[in-house]
Amino acid sequence: MQRQYTSRLARRQGKKIIRQSTRMIILAILGVILFIFVIMPQVVQLFFRLFGTGDLSPLTSDTVPPQVPVLSTLPEATKEATLEMAVSQTVRWWSCAMVMKLVKQK
Repeated sequence: MQRQYTSRLARRQGKKIIRQSTRMIILAILGVILFIFVIMPQVVQLFFRLFGTGDLSPLTSDTVPPQVPVLSTLPEATKEATLEMAVSQTVRWWSCAMVMKLVKQK
């Protein structure tokens, strides 16, 4: 097996290329981090300073009252042991029966 010989100049240039490539990769990563955390927030602030009003408070001149909530009646009977309510609360069948008794009394 014959050994391959490389010149000292070729080895030196190879090391130089590796150092340059490593340096460029590190600088690219630092540039992306700088862009994301420093430049982008400044651009966003400038955009909102130029085009945004900055007033996020609710309107105070609203005179329309809120809509009155409408409650639907409970079913008289179900075949399940639990009942899923519109407000995402599960009520056991016996408590449902108690509620129905109270509704009928009123």
